[in-house]
Amino acid sequence: MLRRIISGGQTGVDRAALDSARECVSYSWGGWSPKGRLAEDGQIGDEYFNAGRPGCGMEECTDSRYAMRTRLNIRDSDATLILKVGRVTPGTKLTISTARKTEKPYRIVDPNKRYFIPRVVQWICEGGFEVMNVAGPRETSRPGVYENSKQYLLDVWHLVFMYDRWGVKIWDPKRSVNT
Repeated sequence: MLRRIISGGQTGVDRAALDSARECVSYSWGGWSPKGRLAEDGQIGDEYFNAGRPGCGMEECTDSRYAMRTRLNIRDSDATLILKVGRVTPGTKLTISTARKTEKPYRIVDPNKRYFIPRVVQWICEGGFEVMNVAGPRETSRPGVYENSKQYLLDVWHLVFMYDRWGVKIWDPKRSVNT
């Protein structure tokens, strides 16, 4: 049962993950940021650290390098969902190689291909993942990725919740909602 969503706080997919989780009161959220709360748009805002909600909020690494943040978020998760638009960016390559080295499950999806949402939901639910790390490109490398990813993730989180709460399998077309 999914209970926590984490990410690194960078613009684009990372913020979309945190903001979508913040909107879903069913999940706690957080993750690691580089020391100094570094992001391409300056310092990651206080709202991501001082959540005012138990079990929520990010933490700063002892290192300002993005690679440390990536490794810690993969370490602290059960699996990583990677949202990819276009070519794989260097940060996404690092996420993939770190997940492989640590033998942590990961899935790469394109948030523009919404018809794959049922497969992502099935992977999360049947994988039994409790803590999901989300990663992907920055906003400047893929303009518009934040909005598209946020909506994609909101849909995923709501459908995972429906399965966790009521057992609704959206990936099983033979199952009726009434059975």
